[in-house]
Amino acid sequence: MIDTFRKDAGRTFGAILKPLGFKKHGLAWQRTSGKFIDLVDIQASQFDRVFTINLGVALPSVRDGVFNTGVKISSAASGTIETRLGFLAFNGHDYWWSKDKPLEVQDAVEKLQMHSSTFFEKFHDTSEMIRTLESEKHDIRLTFPKSFYLALLHVQFGDKQKGC
Repeated sequence: MIDTFRKDAGRTFGAILKPLGFKKHGLAWQRTSGKFIDLVDIQASQFDRVFTINLGVALPSVRDGVFNTGVKISSAASGTIETRLGFLAFNGHDYWWSKDKPLEVQDAVEKLQMHSSTFFEKFHDTSEMIRTLESEKHDIRLTFPKSFYLALLHVQFGDKQKGC
């Protein structure tokens, strides 16, 4: 059986993301909003016929401090702040939708429409990024230890003493 999920998901999610200014790259979308890059990607399980949706907000100047300057920002994992849609939609619980159930795919689309803009707006504020990373309880996923991101955010946008 041929897996048509990539094509179908690209069309389904692209229909809501493209009008919002997102450009598609595989099963990842990004848009530039001022100094920020908003990221959405579909992560399909390698083991089951399920998928999840990752959201991220990247601040290229912080990302360049973690990696080398010019590293391509391509997925939510490239974000300064990253989370899964399930954490936002289901009170802090991760969620994977079935690829094979149209109602579940539609539910994922609805959850993305309901929660993504609030997430992006919240983290278009570097002070909110810092507050969230400093808090002990958050549903943010990070590629590197949060101390890396905090130090860079503090040096660039806050208290340089805290960044050292």
